[in-house]
Amino acid sequence: MPLFLLSLAVLCPARAEPSITIDGHREGRRFDGIGAVSGGGATSRFLPEYPEPQRSEILDYLFKPNFGASLQVLYVEIGSDKNGTQGSEPSHARSREELDNPKPEYFQRGYEWWLMKEAKKRNPDIRFDATAWNAPLWVGTGKGGGGFWSQDMADYYVSWIKGAKTYHGLDVRFSGCRNESGVNLPWVKMYRQTLDKAGLKDVSIHGFDNWRPESKWLFAKELATDKELNEAVAIISNHTTWKGAPEGPSPSPDYVLNSGKPIWDTEEHVYQDGYSSAINKVRACNENYIDNKVTSTVFWHLVSAFYKIEGWYGKHAMMIASSPWSGNYFVAPELWGHAHTCQFTKPGWKYLEGEGCGYFKSGGSYVTYKSDNGSDFTIVIETKNAKADQAVTFNITGGLSQGKVSVWKSDQAALFVKQNDIAPQNGKIEIKLKPFCIYTLTTTGGQQKGNHPAPPAEKAFPFPFHENYEHCKKTGTLPYYQSDIDGVFEVANRTDGKGKCLQSVVKFSRTKTPLDGFTVLGDANWKDYQVSVDVSSIESGSAALLGRVTDTRGRAAKGFILKLGNGGEWSLLANTNALASGHATLANQPWHNLKMTFEGAKITSFIDGNQVASVTNTNNPAGMVGLGTHTNAPCFDNLIVTDVNGAIPPPTSFFQDDLK
Repeated sequence: MPLFLLSLAVLCPARAEPSITIDGHREGRRFDGIGAVSGGGATSRFLPEYPEPQRSEILDYLFKPNFGASLQVLYVEIGSDKNGTQGSEPSHARSREELDNPKPEYFQRGYEWWLMKEAKKRNPDIRFDATAWNAPLWVGTGKGGGGFWSQDMADYYVSWIKGAKTYHGLDVRFSGCRNESGVNLPWVKMYRQTLDKAGLKDVSIHGFDNWRPESKWLFAKELATDKELNEAVAIISNHTTWKGAPEGPSPSPDYVLNSGKPIWDTEEHVYQDGYSSAINKVRACNENYIDNKVTSTVFWHLVSAFYKIEGWYGKHAMMIASSPWSGNYFVAPELWGHAHTCQFTKPGWKYLEGEGCGYFKSGGSYVTYKSDNGSDFTIVIETKNAKADQAVTFNITGGLSQGKVSVWKSDQAALFVKQNDIAPQNGKIEIKLKPFCIYTLTTTGGQQKGNHPAPPAEKAFPFPFHENYEHCKKTGTLPYYQSDIDGVFEVANRTDGKGKCLQSVVKFSRTKTPLDGFTVLGDANWKDYQVSVDVSSIESGSAALLGRVTDTRGRAAKGFILKLGNGGEWSLLANTNALASGHATLANQPWHNLKMTFEGAKITSFIDGNQVASVTNTNNPAGMVGLGTHTNAPCFDNLIVTDVNGAIPPPTSFFQDDLK
């Protein structure tokens, strides 16, 4: 080392923190787990369609203990057939009749049941939580009304929770009220009564899962004076509670801290990517307890298993799995941020108070967890805001283990790497902490940085593409690679007995938007192509074919839309703007064909092989395809995407699995 650098090193040693005492007798609140949200708008859509072994590898990274993220909590969406954020998930009770007379097949819809079982297969101790982002159309429309906040919705929740146990062997012990939709105190009391009458007294309700900093805690003031409310709400829960949340800080008020109830963050957001997101997730978990006594933090979202055009793609997710046709997936740095806590703790452990949790004077935070055996402990550290190296001494007392301490570290160069063990001297652990790093110190063992072989290279979506739904083994399932944005589209039998088709299963009654239900698939880079589909059962509304779709956020399709009504009326739109319209004379037959061709700025539309419009429009020069509905529930078949004037390709081959 050059002399001037040696002198500098002597003059600028690591900043020494005051000695920190970790006292095993200073038990704080119970730790309730770290997890992630599946759903919140169909975010896990493509997971079940991955081929093996990649599908199992993804699930291992997410749920397998001492391997990857090792998640302790899985928070799932209770589907409603309506958009939740990214898209929509199927309902288990599409009508009051289905609610009152449940059948096993109703509880096979969608993929959350499958995901929960796969998670439990890997981690039998994983905790399941659930809530709805929306409600089916029939909820709250009967006697007594009430919309979402109705007896209907309480019954809907209860049927879902009972169905999870009856048909899948899954115990759901926690339930929210509704995602980010305000507060309804009479309803949560009704829900508690409904759960109790159904024999579900062991299901704890958390509320109310809102995000606005200025108002989200206010309902908890009523707990002190309303005995029935206090008995109904077991856990006080809200979103984005850490002080670094983009929505702004919202510390737990005294009336929440003194309520005697656990405090949970049921949807945390960290709006960064890569390693910055990983360290901020650790920071969020630490600061949530230090500042707010939050004992469980759940992050949105679990995995980006949906199309990029749906928005929020890759944000916050631990993994990206949006290419089931190739088997490619990506393990994001965020996953190893979760591992730093989840691989070294278990729900039921206790936080240690006193100096057991806190901030370093030179920047960063730490939290100590004490195991239920009374001896083992884990300290999770982040130095996000530290400006220089820090020399820290932890004094370990109060019956905690005096054995060797394993050290795991992440930084921008290397994630989740085991360091040299530390042998405590006279109960002291001495460690030098570098800035912008994550550390875990633990007396437990068995952890690893799990690793599977590299997945196959990513491939473009199959082109040409031909879906005739005949390969699907069962009706009532979602077709491969289609992402429902609003409404749900499932495989059904054709009414003419000629095989299978795709059916919209929700009949909306909206009148102000071009589409009220639609589904998309394909490649956002498709430019010049033709897309066609057969449609039937249009009834009084209309069916639609979509092309060059570039964005689905806000439950609207940004692209070109060819709509056909039952009487032959048609329209061609760019987003919501009409480009052409007219009336086609339809043959007296149940099925009709819609087709659009895209050649540069030229868009040509056909109905039953007859050209009805040719326009020039420079909007959306490339994009995906889709199918849509308006105030009805039509059927679709033979969705074909190929070159302009290209030959009809053979049906596309798909990876076959147990879900289809």
